[in-house]
Amino acid sequence: MSKPTWLSALGLLVAIAILATGCGAAPTSGTLPQVSTDRGARESLPAAPLVPMPTPVPQPASGGSAAIGDRLLIKTGNISILVKDVQEALSAISNMASSVNGYVVSTKSGREGDTQVATISIKVPAADFEPTMEKLRKMALEPPTESITGQDVTEEYADLDAQLRNLQATEKQLLNLLDRAQTVDDTLKVYNQLTNIRGQIERIQGRMQYLQKSAAMSTITVNLRPQVDKPVVKTGSEAWQPGETTKNALRALLSVLQVLGDLAIWAVIFSPICIVPLIFLWIIWRLTRRRNKEVKRS
Repeated sequence: MSKPTWLSALGLLVAIAILATGCGAAPTSGTLPQVSTDRGARESLPAAPLVPMPTPVPQPASGGSAAIGDRLLIKTGNISILVKDVQEALSAISNMASSVNGYVVSTKSGREGDTQVATISIKVPAADFEPTMEKLRKMALEPPTESITGQDVTEEYADLDAQLRNLQATEKQLLNLLDRAQTVDDTLKVYNQLTNIRGQIERIQGRMQYLQKSAAMSTITVNLRPQVDKPVVKTGSEAWQPGETTKNALRALLSVLQVLGDLAIWAVIFSPICIVPLIFLWIIWRLTRRRNKEVKRS
């Protein structure tokens, strides 16, 4: 194959890969064979290894886009319950997750006034999502507040699968061109395109694996609060308690006496400061009064 024709084929393959994926290149973390600058070394270049494609759901053996039979749903639950003891409830929920091969993602506890509250997030297999939610409802002393959401990522997964197949087909063609490269310059050009394609393949495979794991393990967030005893409202003869009224009156009297005592202490402490101005004012008043009397006599 002549060089212009070979370069045209390379450009066509790259254009097809970009149009099929609809996304830019990403840096690759995989390894590709080292390129030697020796012209005689091109025959010994090994093919770049292909990362196996994850297969979470049944797919047809024929080419083209995969028709996913099962739906990929990411379930998330949130529930608020009242319990007798918050710490015991945290331990019980942690054991509940472990019993179904799940795990605790995070826990957070604190106080709101005199009340201890806590929040715990757990991951459980999707098949155990509803049974776990039912167990949490049974732990509640009162009907709980809850919400359940589901995100369908089937369409996104199918689109990623189609992009992955197109990229793998382009990579295979580039590997064939690499074997037929005649010069080191041609080899490096193909090699750079292989690096670009491999980076896109690994990024798409990573996203597909993330969707698989998210659909396989559901997240449940539990908000825990202790049950608070409601005040008893008394009626009739029980509502009037002379003894309690007397105690309250004595407390109020004591408070008033304390305030008066505080005022007296302040007056005694600040009296030296107030005496001098008072004496000065008294002298002025006396002088003014004496002068007025003398004016009247005259």
